[in-house]
Amino acid sequence: MRAWRIVGLTTVVLVGVALRVAAARGDLWFDELWTLLLTSVARSPFGVFTRLHSDNNHYLNTLWLMLIGPGASPLLYRLLSIAAAAGTLVLVATWPSRKSRNVPFAAAILVAFSYLLVTYGSEARGYSLAIFFALASYRSIERFLESGRAVWAAVFAGAAILGILSHLTFLFPLAGTLAWVAFEMVRGRRTLRMHPLAGAFFLAPIIALALLWWIDLRLLVIGGGPDYTVAGVLRECVRSMVGAPEGPLELLGVAAIVAALIELVLMARARDGRAIFYLVLVLGPAITLLVERPVYLAPRYFVVVVPFLLLLVASALGRLARLGRWGRPAVVGILLLFVVTDDVAVTRLLTLGRGQYREAIASILAATPQSVVTIGGDHDFRNRLVVLDQARRLGAEAAIAYVPHERWTRDTPEWLLRHDFSTTPTAAPLVMTTTGRRYALVAVYPYAGLSGWSWLVYRAVATPPSDAPR
Repeated sequence: MRAWRIVGLTTVVLVGVALRVAAARGDLWFDELWTLLLTSVARSPFGVFTRLHSDNNHYLNTLWLMLIGPGASPLLYRLLSIAAAAGTLVLVATWPSRKSRNVPFAAAILVAFSYLLVTYGSEARGYSLAIFFALASYRSIERFLESGRAVWAAVFAGAAILGILSHLTFLFPLAGTLAWVAFEMVRGRRTLRMHPLAGAFFLAPIIALALLWWIDLRLLVIGGGPDYTVAGVLRECVRSMVGAPEGPLELLGVAAIVAALIELVLMARARDGRAIFYLVLVLGPAITLLVERPVYLAPRYFVVVVPFLLLLVASALGRLARLGRWGRPAVVGILLLFVVTDDVAVTRLLTLGRGQYREAIASILAATPQSVVTIGGDHDFRNRLVVLDQARRLGAEAAIAYVPHERWTRDTPEWLLRHDFSTTPTAAPLVMTTTGRRYALVAVYPYAGLSGWSWLVYRAVATPPSDAPR
Protein backbone atom coordinates (compact mmCIF):
# COMPACT_ATOMS: atom_id res chain seq x y z
CA MET A 1 0.00 0.00 0.00
CA ARG A 2 1.37 3.39 -0.97
CA ALA A 3 2.41 5.75 1.79
CA TRP A 4 -0.09 8.45 0.75
CA ARG A 5 -2.93 5.93 0.98
CA ILE A 6 -1.87 4.86 4.48
CA VAL A 7 -1.64 8.48 5.57
CA GLY A 8 -5.02 9.27 4.02
CA LEU A 9 -6.78 6.30 5.63
CA THR A 10 -5.17 7.01 9.00
CA THR A 11 -6.30 10.63 8.79
CA VAL A 12 -9.88 9.67 7.97
CA VAL A 13 -9.99 7.17 10.86
CA LEU A 14 -8.59 9.71 13.32
CA VAL A 15 -11.03 12.39 12.17
CA GLY A 16 -13.90 9.92 12.53
CA VAL A 17 -12.82 9.04 16.07
CA ALA A 18 -12.40 12.72 16.94
CA LEU A 19 -15.93 13.48 15.78
CA ARG A 20 -17.30 10.74 18.02
CA VAL A 21 -15.27 11.91 21.02
CA ALA A 22 -16.54 15.46 20.51
CA ALA A 23 -20.13 14.22 20.17
CA ALA A 24 -19.77 12.21 23.39
CA ARG A 25 -19.10 15.29 25.54
CA GLY A 26 -22.73 16.46 25.72
CA ASP A 27 -25.34 15.71 28.38
CA LEU A 28 -26.52 12.14 28.97
CA TRP A 29 -29.97 11.58 27.55
CA PHE A 30 -32.85 9.58 28.94
CA ASP A 31 -32.00 6.09 27.65
CA GLU A 32 -28.45 6.34 28.96
CA LEU A 33 -29.70 7.50 32.36
CA TRP A 34 -32.25 4.70 32.36
CA THR A 35 -29.45 2.19 31.87
CA LEU A 36 -27.60 3.71 34.82
CA LEU A 37 -30.74 3.27 36.88
CA LEU A 38 -30.96 -0.37 35.77
CA THR A 39 -27.44 -1.06 37.06
CA SER A 40 -28.66 -0.36 40.59
CA VAL A 41 -31.56 -2.77 40.06
CA ALA A 42 -29.27 -5.50 38.68
CA ARG A 43 -27.02 -5.32 41.79
CA SER A 44 -24.40 -7.60 40.22
CA PRO A 45 -23.06 -8.54 36.77
CA PHE A 46 -25.10 -11.75 36.92
CA GLY A 47 -28.19 -9.68 37.68
CA VAL A 48 -27.75 -7.83 34.38
CA PHE A 49 -28.91 -11.05 32.72
CA THR A 50 -31.41 -12.32 35.28
CA ARG A 51 -33.04 -9.36 37.05
CA LEU A 52 -33.72 -6.56 34.54
CA HIS A 53 -35.81 -8.01 31.68
CA SER A 54 -35.90 -4.61 29.95
CA ASP A 55 -35.34 -3.80 26.29
CA ASN A 56 -33.25 -0.86 27.48
CA ASN A 57 -30.74 -3.35 28.90
CA HIS A 58 -27.98 -3.74 26.31
CA TYR A 59 -25.91 -6.28 28.22
CA LEU A 60 -22.32 -5.28 27.44
CA ASN A 61 -23.10 -1.59 27.74
CA THR A 62 -24.95 -2.12 31.02
CA LEU A 63 -22.00 -4.07 32.40
CA TRP A 64 -19.69 -1.23 31.38
CA LEU A 65 -21.85 1.39 33.13
CA MET A 66 -21.98 -0.84 36.20
CA LEU A 67 -18.19 -1.03 36.18
CA ILE A 68 -17.86 2.77 35.94
CA GLY A 69 -20.42 3.42 38.65
CA PRO A 70 -22.53 6.53 39.36
CA GLY A 71 -21.39 10.12 39.10
CA ALA A 72 -18.88 9.75 36.25
CA SER A 73 -18.53 12.05 33.25
CA PRO A 74 -20.64 11.41 30.12
CA LEU A 75 -17.45 10.84 28.13
CA LEU A 76 -16.36 8.00 30.41
CA TYR A 77 -19.76 6.30 30.19
CA ARG A 78 -19.56 6.51 26.40
CA LEU A 79 -15.95 5.38 26.11
CA LEU A 80 -16.80 1.75 25.30
CA SER A 81 -19.01 2.81 22.39
CA ILE A 82 -16.31 5.17 21.13
CA ALA A 83 -13.76 2.32 21.25
CA ALA A 84 -16.13 0.11 19.26
CA ALA A 85 -16.66 2.91 16.74
CA ALA A 86 -12.88 3.29 16.39
CA GLY A 87 -12.63 -0.46 15.76
CA THR A 88 -15.37 -0.15 13.13
CA LEU A 89 -13.43 2.59 11.34
CA VAL A 90 -10.25 0.50 11.35
CA LEU A 91 -12.10 -2.51 9.94
CA VAL A 92 -13.69 -0.43 7.19
CA ALA A 93 -10.40 1.30 6.32
CA THR A 94 -8.73 -2.09 5.88
CA TRP A 95 -11.69 -3.69 4.09
CA PRO A 96 -10.51 -5.82 1.15
CA SER A 97 -11.75 -4.85 -2.30
CA ARG A 98 -11.57 -6.90 -5.46
CA LYS A 99 -12.29 -3.87 -7.67
CA SER A 100 -10.13 -0.98 -6.55
CA ARG A 101 -7.69 -0.08 -3.79
CA ASN A 102 -9.59 3.19 -3.43
CA VAL A 103 -12.82 1.49 -2.33
CA PRO A 104 -11.70 1.21 1.34
CA PHE A 105 -10.81 4.91 1.26
CA ALA A 106 -14.28 5.85 0.02
CA ALA A 107 -15.89 3.47 2.55
CA ALA A 108 -13.86 4.97 5.40
CA ILE A 109 -15.01 8.48 4.45
CA LEU A 110 -18.66 7.40 4.23
CA VAL A 111 -18.58 5.66 7.61
CA ALA A 112 -16.42 8.26 9.39
CA PHE A 113 -18.67 11.22 8.51
CA SER A 114 -22.12 9.58 8.54
CA TYR A 115 -24.25 11.59 10.96
CA LEU A 116 -26.21 8.47 11.90
CA LEU A 117 -23.05 6.54 12.76
CA VAL A 118 -21.43 9.47 14.58
CA THR A 119 -24.52 9.77 16.77
CA TYR A 120 -24.78 6.11 17.76
CA GLY A 121 -21.02 5.70 17.93
CA SER A 122 -20.84 8.32 20.69
CA GLU A 123 -23.49 7.36 23.22
CA ALA A 124 -23.64 4.81 26.02
CA ARG A 125 -25.81 2.28 24.25
CA GLY A 126 -25.21 -1.06 22.55
CA TYR A 127 -25.53 -0.04 18.90
CA SER A 128 -21.89 0.89 18.30
CA LEU A 129 -20.79 -2.45 19.76
CA ALA A 130 -23.30 -4.35 17.62
CA ILE A 131 -21.95 -2.64 14.48
CA PHE A 132 -18.34 -3.49 15.30
CA PHE A 133 -19.07 -7.14 16.03
CA ALA A 134 -21.26 -7.40 12.91
CA LEU A 135 -18.36 -6.24 10.74
CA ALA A 136 -15.91 -8.45 12.65
CA SER A 137 -18.10 -11.54 12.27
CA TYR A 138 -18.54 -10.86 8.54
CA ARG A 139 -14.78 -10.51 8.01
CA SER A 140 -14.05 -13.67 10.01
CA ILE A 141 -16.46 -15.66 7.84
CA GLU A 142 -14.88 -14.21 4.72
CA ARG A 143 -11.43 -15.18 5.97
CA PHE A 144 -12.64 -18.65 6.88
CA LEU A 145 -14.13 -19.22 3.43
CA GLU A 146 -10.92 -17.99 1.80
CA SER A 147 -8.42 -19.90 3.94
CA GLY A 148 -10.34 -22.84 5.33
CA ARG A 149 -8.74 -22.26 8.75
CA ALA A 150 -11.04 -23.20 11.61
CA VAL A 151 -9.56 -20.44 13.77
CA TRP A 152 -11.61 -17.92 11.76
CA ALA A 153 -14.76 -19.88 12.52
CA ALA A 154 -13.84 -19.60 16.20
CA VAL A 155 -13.33 -15.84 15.81
CA PHE A 156 -16.75 -15.65 14.21
CA ALA A 157 -18.31 -17.50 17.15
CA GLY A 158 -16.77 -15.10 19.65
CA ALA A 159 -17.74 -11.99 17.66
CA ALA A 160 -21.28 -13.30 17.15
CA ILE A 161 -21.84 -14.02 20.85
CA LEU A 162 -20.55 -10.58 21.80
CA GLY A 163 -22.72 -9.07 19.08
CA ILE A 164 -25.83 -10.71 20.54
CA LEU A 165 -24.87 -9.30 23.94
CA SER A 166 -24.46 -5.85 22.38
CA HIS A 167 -27.95 -5.46 20.93
CA LEU A 168 -30.55 -7.81 19.48
CA THR A 169 -30.50 -6.01 16.11
CA PHE A 170 -27.26 -7.95 15.65
CA LEU A 171 -29.53 -10.86 14.74
CA PHE A 172 -29.96 -9.36 11.26
CA PRO A 173 -26.27 -9.66 10.27
CA LEU A 174 -26.03 -12.93 12.20
CA ALA A 175 -28.80 -14.42 10.09
CA GLY A 176 -27.03 -13.10 7.00
CA THR A 177 -23.69 -14.70 7.85
CA LEU A 178 -25.26 -18.06 8.73
CA ALA A 179 -27.28 -18.01 5.49
CA TRP A 180 -24.08 -17.21 3.59
CA VAL A 181 -22.27 -20.18 5.16
CA ALA A 182 -25.25 -22.47 4.44
CA PHE A 183 -25.26 -21.33 0.80
CA GLU A 184 -21.54 -22.08 0.45
CA MET A 185 -22.08 -25.53 2.00
CA VAL A 186 -24.87 -26.31 -0.47
CA ARG A 187 -22.75 -25.43 -3.45
CA GLY A 188 -19.83 -27.47 -2.09
CA ARG A 189 -17.30 -24.89 -0.98
CA ARG A 190 -14.00 -26.73 -0.65
CA THR A 191 -12.94 -25.07 2.60
CA LEU A 192 -16.15 -26.16 4.31
CA ARG A 193 -15.57 -29.78 3.32
CA MET A 194 -12.08 -29.59 4.79
CA HIS A 195 -13.29 -28.61 8.24
CA PRO A 196 -16.57 -30.32 9.06
CA LEU A 197 -15.98 -29.81 12.81
CA ALA A 198 -15.94 -26.05 12.27
CA GLY A 199 -19.72 -26.30 12.17
CA ALA A 200 -19.66 -26.42 15.97
CA PHE A 201 -18.48 -22.81 15.99
CA PHE A 202 -21.48 -21.79 13.91
CA LEU A 203 -23.80 -23.40 16.44
CA ALA A 204 -22.22 -21.50 19.36
CA PRO A 205 -24.09 -18.19 18.86
CA ILE A 206 -27.36 -20.05 18.36
CA ILE A 207 -26.85 -21.90 21.64
CA ALA A 208 -25.93 -18.61 23.36
CA LEU A 209 -29.09 -16.98 22.00
CA ALA A 210 -31.23 -19.87 23.22
CA LEU A 211 -29.71 -19.59 26.71
CA LEU A 212 -30.27 -15.84 26.70
CA TRP A 213 -33.87 -16.40 25.67
CA TRP A 214 -34.44 -18.72 28.61
CA ILE A 215 -32.96 -16.49 31.30
CA ASP A 216 -34.07 -13.08 30.01
CA LEU A 217 -35.59 -12.53 26.57
CA ARG A 218 -38.78 -14.53 27.13
CA LEU A 219 -39.51 -12.21 30.08
CA LEU A 220 -38.58 -9.02 28.25
CA VAL A 221 -40.66 -5.88 28.82
CA ILE A 222 -40.71 -3.34 25.98
CA GLY A 223 -40.41 0.27 27.10
CA GLY A 224 -42.45 3.09 25.63
CA GLY A 225 -41.57 5.66 23.03
CA PRO A 226 -43.05 8.31 20.77
CA ASP A 227 -45.65 7.48 18.14
CA TYR A 228 -44.24 6.64 14.75
CA THR A 229 -44.98 5.71 11.17
CA VAL A 230 -42.80 3.13 9.42
CA ALA A 231 -42.34 5.45 6.45
CA GLY A 232 -41.33 8.30 8.73
CA VAL A 233 -38.75 6.23 10.60
CA LEU A 234 -37.23 4.81 7.41
CA ARG A 235 -37.10 8.28 5.89
CA GLU A 236 -35.31 9.65 8.94
CA CYS A 237 -32.87 6.74 8.89
CA VAL A 238 -31.98 7.23 5.21
CA ARG A 239 -31.75 11.00 5.63
CA SER A 240 -29.57 10.73 8.74
CA MET A 241 -27.26 8.22 7.07
CA VAL A 242 -26.04 11.02 4.80
CA GLY A 243 -26.79 13.90 7.16
CA ALA A 244 -29.27 15.48 4.75
CA PRO A 245 -31.89 17.96 6.00
CA GLU A 246 -35.52 17.61 5.01
CA GLY A 247 -35.93 18.65 1.40
CA PRO A 248 -34.21 18.01 -1.95
CA LEU A 249 -30.93 16.87 -0.38
CA GLU A 250 -32.76 13.81 0.96
CA LEU A 251 -32.35 12.46 -2.56
CA LEU A 252 -28.68 11.95 -1.72
CA GLY A 253 -29.76 9.27 0.75
CA VAL A 254 -32.14 7.73 -1.78
CA ALA A 255 -29.34 7.69 -4.37
CA ALA A 256 -27.08 5.90 -1.86
CA ILE A 257 -29.72 3.21 -1.28
CA VAL A 258 -30.25 2.77 -5.03
CA ALA A 259 -26.49 2.48 -5.62
CA ALA A 260 -26.22 -0.15 -2.86
CA LEU A 261 -29.11 -2.18 -4.32
CA ILE A 262 -27.61 -2.04 -7.82
CA GLU A 263 -24.29 -3.24 -6.42
CA LEU A 264 -26.14 -6.08 -4.67
CA VAL A 265 -27.83 -7.12 -7.92
CA LEU A 266 -24.49 -7.13 -9.75
CA MET A 267 -22.99 -9.19 -6.95
CA ALA A 268 -25.81 -11.73 -7.26
CA ARG A 269 -25.44 -11.91 -11.05
CA ALA A 270 -21.76 -12.68 -10.57
CA ARG A 271 -22.79 -15.60 -8.31
CA ASP A 272 -20.89 -14.07 -5.44
CA GLY A 273 -21.92 -15.82 -2.22
CA ARG A 274 -21.71 -12.53 -0.30
CA ALA A 275 -24.92 -11.50 -2.03
CA ILE A 276 -26.76 -13.98 0.21
CA PHE A 277 -25.52 -12.14 3.28
CA TYR A 278 -26.61 -8.75 1.98
CA LEU A 279 -29.95 -10.07 0.80
CA VAL A 280 -30.79 -11.51 4.22
CA LEU A 281 -29.44 -8.39 5.92
CA VAL A 282 -31.87 -6.21 3.94
CA LEU A 283 -34.84 -8.58 3.97
CA GLY A 284 -34.59 -9.34 7.71
CA PRO A 285 -35.75 -5.90 8.90
CA ALA A 286 -38.28 -5.69 6.05
CA ILE A 287 -39.89 -9.00 6.99
CA THR A 288 -39.91 -8.02 10.67
CA LEU A 289 -41.81 -4.84 9.84
CA LEU A 290 -44.30 -6.67 7.62
CA VAL A 291 -44.99 -9.58 9.95
CA GLU A 292 -45.18 -7.71 13.23
CA ARG A 293 -45.55 -3.99 13.84
CA PRO A 294 -43.08 -3.22 16.65
CA VAL A 295 -44.33 -1.50 19.79
CA TYR A 296 -41.69 1.17 19.25
CA LEU A 297 -39.54 1.91 16.23
CA ALA A 298 -36.64 4.29 15.69
CA PRO A 299 -33.81 4.74 13.14
CA ARG A 300 -31.33 3.19 15.59
CA TYR A 301 -33.00 -0.21 15.11
CA PHE A 302 -31.65 -0.21 11.54
CA VAL A 303 -28.24 1.31 12.24
CA VAL A 304 -26.43 -2.06 12.22
CA VAL A 305 -27.35 -2.37 8.53
CA VAL A 306 -25.99 1.07 7.58
CA PRO A 307 -22.20 0.36 7.48
CA PHE A 308 -22.80 -2.57 5.13
CA LEU A 309 -24.94 -0.39 2.85
CA LEU A 310 -22.17 2.22 2.83
CA LEU A 311 -19.66 -0.50 1.91
CA LEU A 312 -21.84 -1.32 -1.09
CA VAL A 313 -22.03 2.37 -1.96
CA ALA A 314 -18.23 2.58 -1.78
CA SER A 315 -18.01 -0.40 -4.12
CA ALA A 316 -20.36 1.38 -6.54
CA LEU A 317 -18.19 4.49 -6.34
CA GLY A 318 -15.15 2.34 -7.14
CA ARG A 319 -16.98 1.10 -10.22
CA LEU A 320 -17.86 4.67 -11.18
CA ALA A 321 -14.24 5.83 -10.78
CA ARG A 322 -13.18 3.44 -13.56
CA LEU A 323 -15.59 4.91 -16.13
CA GLY A 324 -13.30 7.11 -18.18
CA ARG A 325 -11.74 10.46 -17.37
CA TRP A 326 -14.85 11.87 -15.71
CA GLY A 327 -15.28 8.92 -13.32
CA ARG A 328 -12.82 9.95 -10.63
CA PRO A 329 -13.87 13.63 -10.55
CA ALA A 330 -17.49 12.49 -10.20
CA VAL A 331 -16.58 10.27 -7.24
CA VAL A 332 -14.64 13.10 -5.59
CA GLY A 333 -17.64 15.41 -6.05
CA ILE A 334 -20.04 12.86 -4.56
CA LEU A 335 -17.81 12.28 -1.54
CA LEU A 336 -17.41 16.03 -0.98
CA LEU A 337 -21.18 16.50 -1.11
CA PHE A 338 -21.60 13.67 1.37
CA VAL A 339 -19.03 15.16 3.76
CA VAL A 340 -20.53 18.66 3.54
CA THR A 341 -24.11 17.54 4.26
CA ASP A 342 -22.96 15.32 7.10
CA ASP A 343 -20.78 18.07 8.53
CA VAL A 344 -23.80 20.36 8.84
CA ALA A 345 -25.73 17.68 10.75
CA VAL A 346 -22.74 16.70 12.91
CA THR A 347 -22.09 20.36 13.74
CA ARG A 348 -25.66 20.59 15.00
CA LEU A 349 -25.03 17.49 17.12
CA LEU A 350 -21.87 19.02 18.58
CA THR A 351 -23.72 22.28 19.30
CA LEU A 352 -27.06 21.03 20.63
CA GLY A 353 -26.22 17.47 21.62
CA ARG A 354 -28.96 15.08 22.64
CA GLY A 355 -30.62 17.91 24.55
CA GLN A 356 -29.54 21.08 26.33
CA TYR A 357 -30.56 19.80 29.72
CA ARG A 358 -27.83 21.45 31.80
CA GLU A 359 -28.50 24.87 30.28
CA ALA A 360 -32.22 24.50 30.98
CA ILE A 361 -31.83 23.50 34.63
CA ALA A 362 -29.11 26.11 35.23
CA SER A 363 -31.35 28.84 33.81
CA ILE A 364 -34.25 27.71 36.04
CA LEU A 365 -32.02 27.84 39.11
CA ALA A 366 -30.71 31.28 38.17
CA ALA A 367 -34.20 32.67 37.66
CA THR A 368 -35.68 31.34 40.92
CA PRO A 369 -34.91 33.20 44.15
CA GLN A 370 -36.48 30.58 46.43
CA SER A 371 -34.27 28.16 48.32
CA VAL A 372 -36.10 25.19 46.75
CA VAL A 373 -37.17 25.14 43.10
CA THR A 374 -40.23 23.02 42.27
CA ILE A 375 -40.25 21.43 38.82
CA GLY A 376 -42.84 19.22 37.13
CA GLY A 377 -43.07 17.64 33.71
CA ASP A 378 -45.42 16.22 31.13
CA HIS A 379 -43.87 12.76 31.60
CA ASP A 380 -42.60 12.07 35.11
CA PHE A 381 -40.34 9.10 34.41
CA ARG A 382 -38.55 10.69 31.47
CA ASN A 383 -38.23 14.23 32.81
CA ARG A 384 -37.43 13.28 36.40
CA LEU A 385 -34.41 11.15 35.47
CA VAL A 386 -32.91 14.00 33.46
CA VAL A 387 -33.74 16.70 36.03
CA LEU A 388 -32.21 14.75 38.92
CA ASP A 389 -29.09 13.90 36.91
CA GLN A 390 -28.49 17.56 36.10
CA ALA A 391 -29.26 18.58 39.69
CA ARG A 392 -26.48 16.24 40.88
CA ARG A 393 -24.04 17.48 38.24
CA LEU A 394 -24.78 21.12 39.13
CA GLY A 395 -24.47 20.41 42.85
CA ALA A 396 -28.06 21.54 43.35
CA GLU A 397 -29.77 18.40 44.63
CA ALA A 398 -31.05 20.18 47.74
CA ALA A 399 -32.25 23.15 45.70
CA ILE A 400 -34.50 21.19 43.30
CA ALA A 401 -37.65 19.27 44.13
CA TYR A 402 -39.26 17.34 41.30
CA VAL A 403 -43.03 17.23 41.83
CA PRO A 404 -44.76 14.15 40.33
CA HIS A 405 -47.98 14.80 38.46
CA GLU A 406 -50.21 13.29 41.17
CA ARG A 407 -48.86 15.82 43.71
CA TRP A 408 -49.51 18.94 41.66
CA THR A 409 -51.48 21.68 43.41
CA ARG A 410 -52.46 25.28 42.69
CA ASP A 411 -49.11 26.29 44.19
CA THR A 412 -46.68 23.74 42.77
CA PRO A 413 -44.78 23.14 40.62
CA GLU A 414 -43.50 26.59 39.72
CA TRP A 415 -41.74 25.31 36.59
CA LEU A 416 -43.12 22.96 33.95
CA LEU A 417 -41.02 20.96 31.47
CA ARG A 418 -42.57 19.62 28.30
CA HIS A 419 -40.49 17.30 26.12
CA ASP A 420 -40.85 17.24 22.37
CA PHE A 421 -39.18 14.83 19.92
CA SER A 422 -39.27 17.41 17.13
CA THR A 423 -36.01 19.24 16.43
CA THR A 424 -38.04 22.38 15.67
CA PRO A 425 -40.93 22.13 18.14
CA THR A 426 -43.97 24.39 17.96
CA ALA A 427 -44.40 25.69 21.51
CA ALA A 428 -47.67 27.13 22.76
CA PRO A 429 -46.99 30.47 24.52
CA LEU A 430 -49.41 29.54 27.31
CA VAL A 431 -50.57 26.18 28.70
CA MET A 432 -52.92 25.18 31.50
CA THR A 433 -52.51 22.09 33.67
CA THR A 434 -55.21 19.87 35.14
CA THR A 435 -55.04 21.91 38.36
CA GLY A 436 -56.11 25.00 36.45
CA ARG A 437 -52.77 26.72 36.83
CA ARG A 438 -51.42 28.61 33.83
CA TYR A 439 -47.82 28.46 32.63
CA ALA A 440 -46.11 30.84 30.23
CA LEU A 441 -43.35 29.78 27.84
CA VAL A 442 -39.91 30.94 29.00
CA ALA A 443 -37.50 29.19 26.62
CA VAL A 444 -37.10 26.38 24.11
CA TYR A 445 -34.01 24.17 24.25
CA PRO A 446 -33.79 22.17 20.99
CA TYR A 447 -31.74 19.04 20.35
CA ALA A 448 -29.93 17.70 17.30
CA GLY A 449 -32.28 14.78 16.63
CA LEU A 450 -32.20 10.95 16.71
CA SER A 451 -31.41 10.64 20.45
CA GLY A 452 -32.91 12.84 23.14
CA TRP A 453 -35.56 15.55 22.92
CA SER A 454 -36.23 19.27 22.91
CA TRP A 455 -37.25 20.81 26.23
CA LEU A 456 -39.94 23.49 26.43
CA VAL A 457 -39.58 25.41 29.71
CA TYR A 458 -42.66 27.07 31.23
CA ARG A 459 -43.10 29.10 34.41
CA ALA A 460 -46.27 29.55 36.41
CA VAL A 461 -48.07 32.89 36.10
CA ALA A 462 -50.88 34.26 38.21
CA THR A 463 -52.79 35.49 35.17
CA PRO A 464 -52.33 35.01 31.43
CA PRO A 465 -49.85 37.45 29.91
CA SER A 466 -51.60 40.40 28.32
CA ASP A 467 -50.13 39.63 24.92
CA ALA A 468 -51.04 35.94 24.97
CA PRO A 469 -53.26 34.89 22.03
CA ARG A 470 -56.90 34.24 22.84
